[in-house]
Amino acid sequence: MECALVGSGPMRAYGSGPDFLFALADAGHTFLIDVHKSFVIYEVDPQLRIQEPSSRGRKARRLVSAHESLRCRGFVESCSTKDWRLYNVRETTRGSLKLRVLRKSVYVWDKQSEQSAPL
Repeated sequence: MECALVGSGPMRAYGSGPDFLFALADAGHTFLIDVHKSFVIYEVDPQLRIQEPSSRGRKARRLVSAHESLRCRGFVESCSTKDWRLYNVRETTRGSLKLRVLRKSVYVWDKQSEQSAPL
């Protein structure tokens, strides 16, 4: 049997950007990552575009998103209790180890890349 799941500890160990997540997704891995509550996500594709030009100064070259970003904490708090699942992970010396899991697809963009990625 082949296992395709990659698990990782807190994202702080890999830096604050999503490069590690992009690399896992590009490699075709299914993964579970512990992210900080302030990690920025998008519920829908951010639809990146060049910022509206200003009447003064240099030409706009910076990408902006057409949709609002969310911090993970706000996203999790907005989810219904029906979205969460309780899993018995394993038995320990102190009883069952249970895990509450919320599984949602989101988009990530670090404001420096030229594209966003669904994760």
